[in-house]
Amino acid sequence: MSTDELLFPEDTVSETDTPAASPPLSESPWKVMIVDDEQSVHDVTLLSLRNVTFQQRRLDFIHAYSGQEAIDLLQEHEDTALILLDVVMESDHAGLLTVKRIRESNHNELVRIILRTGQPGMAPAHQAILDYDINDYKDKSELTSDKLFTCVISSLRGYQGLQDIQQHQLKLLAAEDASQAKDDFLAAMSHELRTPLTALLGNGELLGRTVLNIEQKQLLESMEVSGKGLLYLINDLLDVSKIAAGKFSIDEGEFNLESLLHEVKTIFYKRAEEAKLAFRVVSSAHYPQLLLGDGHRISQVLINLL
Repeated sequence: MSTDELLFPEDTVSETDTPAASPPLSESPWKVMIVDDEQSVHDVTLLSLRNVTFQQRRLDFIHAYSGQEAIDLLQEHEDTALILLDVVMESDHAGLLTVKRIRESNHNELVRIILRTGQPGMAPAHQAILDYDINDYKDKSELTSDKLFTCVISSLRGYQGLQDIQQHQLKLLAAEDASQAKDDFLAAMSHELRTPLTALLGNGELLGRTVLNIEQKQLLESMEVSGKGLLYLINDLLDVSKIAAGKFSIDEGEFNLESLLHEVKTIFYKRAEEAKLAFRVVSSAHYPQLLLGDGHRISQVLINLL
């Protein structure tokens, strides 16, 4: 529009302002879209920002001359970091309508947006700035190259921060998915192993009630000890998964301490004997037959300690 003016005083960065020994630039530039219906605005913006780099990355400029063209180009360049957007173009509110489409229709929450206008009294309402995440609003007649530089760098820094947050969120989701897959695997493994193992232990208990010779009793006892040890190992794996998921719980109830100690002794006595170690359980006779607590967890603690 003919009344739009972009005035830069003589503080524009020149070629001689760039240090001679600068670090090598990355091949991946920051994409900056200039949206304005005046070619002169595009030209003076390029002149002002031609030497700007941020994080060893140069600026790559995309040019649009209307709100619709900006939307079309943004779909082609989804990684655009910053849009310098004129408020008044094909209509008095073309810029704000473009912002609304970017945020609501295109669901692009990453790209940073700076509104610029040369029309007095066309500043967006405060609520629009809040609703559409507009980063800044500048009057072209007051926008020097130094001010533009500051706006651009702060916006690119904000874009980079949002990208980092998005990457962390994706990694967190991937970790949660992996954790869920592990939990599902442990649950499936538990079902596949515990069911036949419980059947074997039950059959072993029934077999122990029959008439057996000494050798058969020893073999049966060894089978029961190994089976119970494997069952405790499976339960420990499941508990580790529950602890990681924050679902571990203590089930309080009555349990027989003497029976619990006998079960622990049964598991480790044979192992100690094979290792030529003495193993015995010494307990006081002065305790109630039934105690209140989580007998299963107490048994787990004793087994893991031993």
